Amino acid sequence: KAYDEVVKSAKDVKNTNISALKKAWDDLSATIGSINSTQSLTQMLDTITKAFQDFQTALQDLYSPVETNQ
Repeated sequence: KAYDEVVKSAKDVKNTNISALKKAWDDLSATIGSINSTQSLTQMLDTITKAFQDFQTALQDLYSPVETNQ
């Protein structure tokens, strides 16, 4: 049974597409890079927080196929 779980997890990793994670990272990086002094602190934080949440979701989606049931 453990062997079968390892094989299944390995297949899931092999089939994982990291393009969503790369896009989320690029978006976060671009968001941070586009912050300017004309924005209020609240606007800056809202913008960065949204981009970070998208990145975090993409990262969780990447890891979810390899999580095991304990």
